[in-house]
Amino acid sequence: MTHPLFVPFTVKTITRNTTKKEPFDFCNSLKKLCTLKSVENLLYFLNHVNFDHIEGITDISIFKDGIEPLWEDKSNIKGGKWIIKLRREVSTRLFQKLLIRMVRQPFDKIDVNGIVISFRMKNVILAVWTKDSTGKDSFKDVLMEIKKVLDVKFFLSVEYKDNDESLKDNSSFRNTKNLYVQ
Repeated sequence: MTHPLFVPFTVKTITRNTTKKEPFDFCNSLKKLCTLKSVENLLYFLNHVNFDHIEGITDISIFKDGIEPLWEDKSNIKGGKWIIKLRREVSTRLFQKLLIRMVRQPFDKIDVNGIVISFRMKNVILAVWTKDSTGKDSFKDVLMEIKKVLDVKFFLSVEYKDNDESLKDNSSFRNTKNLYVQ
């Protein structure tokens, strides 16, 4: 007997070669790993991916089935991303908490399309991708929900960026809005 998730989620990965000088083709470099349809699929995935030993510049994206981890995807274009930069030592645990919450039930304050864990040389970046941009009035509510899901007791620095802004400056992480949660 399996225990279905509320919707299926597709796991994709991408690794960038930092030594090549030629332009990087993000869309054609995405590789599908699997589709998570049940709690059993999720547990298998979490038990068989060793997040602590991922090297280089690698992203693992987990999005609702049918939604690509691209700014210009029709389900993402009017949305944005909540960005949390972390030390590697805590990133796996917090990513797993976000993932389990996302596949278990919808968030209360935001319509989440997917999450990404981005391994970089010095840190790890978690990004929660949303279907719609968040008005300034609801930033605090969303931040508090993210902090509650992560179950952190420490100060949390979160950044936000609309996907249409990412398209304009061709970056997910430059020119973000800094937000803080005590």
